[in-house]
Amino acid sequence: MFEQVYHHPLHNPGLFWAVVIPFGLYLARRLRSGDRPSFVTRWFLLFQLEILLDAGLQGELTPLSGAALQWVSILLVVAGDLRFLLMLVWQRRGRPVFGGWAAAALGWSLFVPIASYLVARPIANGQPRVLFLVYETMFASMALALAIAAAQRPVADATDRWVRRLIAFELVQYAMWVSADLIILSGHDLGYLVRLVPNTLYYAAFMPFAWWTAPPEVRG
Repeated sequence: MFEQVYHHPLHNPGLFWAVVIPFGLYLARRLRSGDRPSFVTRWFLLFQLEILLDAGLQGELTPLSGAALQWVSILLVVAGDLRFLLMLVWQRRGRPVFGGWAAAALGWSLFVPIASYLVARPIANGQPRVLFLVYETMFASMALALAIAAAQRPVADATDRWVRRLIAFELVQYAMWVSADLIILSGHDLGYLVRLVPNTLYYAAFMPFAWWTAPPEVRG
């Protein structure tokens, strides 16, 4: 029953587009109305367009299939995690320029997909859900390590506090994906119901959460 709900177009892309499109229009309006639109506003709008495309190409209305869908899905997963990692690395480097800090974020966004594939390949037995679980577990572990490291140092400023919120968001999201896929792999349909929550966090909630919790100096 819950699997049917999960795979319904009203869930993906319907629910996600209902949030992604209005927020994207809000960001676009800020760009048009501002005398000097900030780099971060452009950046957020770019990734809002990316997640809109993600829901369209990986959701139930996708026109893709086979190898094309597989490769596009991999690229979109990397891009989805890159949203968070760019914010994290940018805050550490402090320069809104696509240079070394962006390359570092891209490197981290590729590390988990490659490592999880190498780990899961011998044990997956052709089950994509096992690969999903390994990926989610590795990313959740990375988010947990980041959260522990952040907790061991004093809060530097409002931007540092904002980044800690983003880390907590990612940790909750990935931990829920791990829990859901463990339930699914154990043979229980309830896992698909649980999966609706982190899916909504990933597609619909992350960018608005990041925007409205960011300090003014970040939004510009």
